[in-house]
Amino acid sequence: MYHQRRVAIQSSLPSPTYPATMPYGVDSGPGPAAWNAYRTVAVTDNFRIGRHLSVPAFVHLGELRAHLAILNMFRHIREAVREGQELPAELLASERATTNGRSHLPAYAARAPAEEACPPYFPTAPPPPDADRKDPALVRQAQTALSEELVKETRWKCYLQRAACRLDLYIEYVLKPANPGTAYNIIDKSELSPLGPRIMALELRPEHLPPVDVFMVWHSYLLNPARIWEDGYHNTTRALILAFAFPLLQMASAINPATNRPVTPAAEAHWNWNVSQWGFHLALQPPAVATRNPNSFRGPGPNGVDIECPHCEHERVFLPWTSSGPNSLQRGLVDDGWVRLCPSHVCNKVVETDTLRGARFVKEMEKWSNDAQYRMAGTVISMRDGTFLDNVNMADVVLCPQIIASPRQEADLAKTRNSSAPLESCRNLAARKSYSFKLMAETIEHRALTANPRASVRYRLAVKRRIQLLFAQYRENTGLHQSMTDLVSAVQRQFKFVEEMTKLGWANTENLARGRDDISLARAIVRYHSWMHLMSRNTTMLCPTLDIDLCWHTHMLKRPYVSDMVRYVGRFINHDDKVEENTLSDAFERTAKLWQKTFDQPYSVCGCIHNKPCFSKRMSRALNSSEGEGSSSATGSGSGFLQRFRAASDKPRDQPESAFDDATHPSAHSSVFVTGSHKGNTVPVGLKPRQERLASLEAAERKGRRREGHSDAFVYGADYYAPTPPYIGLYPFYYDPSGSCGVVEGADFGGPGACGGGD
Repeated sequence: MYHQRRVAIQSSLPSPTYPATMPYGVDSGPGPAAWNAYRTVAVTDNFRIGRHLSVPAFVHLGELRAHLAILNMFRHIREAVREGQELPAELLASERATTNGRSHLPAYAARAPAEEACPPYFPTAPPPPDADRKDPALVRQAQTALSEELVKETRWKCYLQRAACRLDLYIEYVLKPANPGTAYNIIDKSELSPLGPRIMALELRPEHLPPVDVFMVWHSYLLNPARIWEDGYHNTTRALILAFAFPLLQMASAINPATNRPVTPAAEAHWNWNVSQWGFHLALQPPAVATRNPNSFRGPGPNGVDIECPHCEHERVFLPWTSSGPNSLQRGLVDDGWVRLCPSHVCNKVVETDTLRGARFVKEMEKWSNDAQYRMAGTVISMRDGTFLDNVNMADVVLCPQIIASPRQEADLAKTRNSSAPLESCRNLAARKSYSFKLMAETIEHRALTANPRASVRYRLAVKRRIQLLFAQYRENTGLHQSMTDLVSAVQRQFKFVEEMTKLGWANTENLARGRDDISLARAIVRYHSWMHLMSRNTTMLCPTLDIDLCWHTHMLKRPYVSDMVRYVGRFINHDDKVEENTLSDAFERTAKLWQKTFDQPYSVCGCIHNKPCFSKRMSRALNSSEGEGSSSATGSGSGFLQRFRAASDKPRDQPESAFDDATHPSAHSSVFVTGSHKGNTVPVGLKPRQERLASLEAAERKGRRREGHSDAFVYGADYYAPTPPYIGLYPFYYDPSGSCGVVEGADFGGPGACGGGD
């Protein structure tokens, strides 16, 4: 089979010339380990995908090794933030610089004036349910442990929130001036055509490399390809992060092994010269709480975000990053449920996340009402085949029956269906609902579903689906940055995958330096292209293993990813990183069966599933085994034909047979546990399937059909990356202290891709 090629050690890339001071990039022998992306295990650059018999490799070994190096860097940054560590003094000083050499720019500060600032407030964990019936000492221990976890996750969330806003600064002040021409800003629709061009992105110059926090957010942003392409379509400035190639190899080769941070002096100098309100290095720990903006700039800064009131569109409202207390008026951006009042005595209306979402929604709805060709977020790209939705405006069916709009066919049809339906302007609807996105969405949905009294059930279901597509992205928007994706949660969800790479040892600095996993990574490349071949022949959702997912993530970091999918796989494969765990579990079992049927090989040998060969194959293996293989020294005492026959069962054992086995573990970092609401209480709607799965796994272990003690990929919390003491089990298993990832209320799951790809 084409996916069974033998790999050979050889050099496939020319040896580069490194500067003498390059900290990471050559194996320097004794001393700090350093990896070399140019020493590689080569795989024939010739794969079959669908009807295409000779497809160039989508990813290469050097890129995988660079990707693993930056994942390891991300992990170290996260640990430092969570543990309360701070940047070295010489790096932190850059946040407190004055004018960056430009006297006409306002000075900025990393901290607010002492008389107007207070230390950040960190919430404490509530008592466990039925705490009065449990051991008081155990309850105190559980509360203390969970409170510590809350503090750590608050630090991390605050770091990511600031990083997400700094991405906008990077695009505006670094990438935009670096753009050689407007042609690179435009998303070319032909790229999503099977016959369209395969456009390569521009390589960044050394002075245009991003700070490490921006780099981390950019990485997770690219792992949501449908979202980033839609954002680029709506905003040509946002399209710049597609116009320029993600600097994977450049940043990985700049990592200093002593500090595990990239050393990019040219980029630091360029940033500090051009970005007036914030230094190049982002402080790891949350800033003190400022009561007002100590600077004159607008937008994000070290102390908070200065925004425009969505109601009066005149007064400025300052939102600090951190909280000063538990109530809503004291909360900062790091905590959900923050509220501020417009300082204008004329306005004095509530400003919160919901109103910021509403303001973004109204602005785009106004563009739609004035231009029949305008596409609102969520209605630009088809999630099924990746094509632009040129022939139909998905928002028309939902909005035309109730919103005044420029002439278009759907508006005429809406009048025909119900001539008495009242119409109003976007601004009038926003004013009536106080710019609350939640209230506007409820009103629009109700009117859309009742606008045509004679509509069939099928028609109403179609309208309901369009409503979901229209509102989904606006529900994620925070109103603080240009992206329609919740970038903070996107980064948080990726860290389970980072920890999986760490457990495999693939992201280990020493292993990368010595090339210990090169053979496994080469096999992963072959398996990834085989997985894409399987994807081209099946439209169902498929779930990747860890090794395949690493290659998939690396491929998505490239601009040609979308055109590669459309051209060779036959449709756009999105990567939705929120999939309900039972859906993902079913997808993995289905993928394993398809893989075995197509390639006559087990998909996974990590221990999650049992790949039992037929009787004839087991007999053949037992008879063909050499005496040495069946000796007591090799397989234990009492070896013989019966033992060799049992060993031929291919069932996972307590220890994997090779270092590669665990890499075939299901990639479930996108798995979330969906909750619903019942009488005001959050309930685990997937509890019964989870309990049934756990019981089945325990029975499989007892019968020897599953590796003993092997954690299940699809039970959130069973092997979660956050180290938590066992007595945290006093809390419900679906309790997520960070309120971010893993547990999602009403998650949108089952879409194409989804760390599971397909329709």
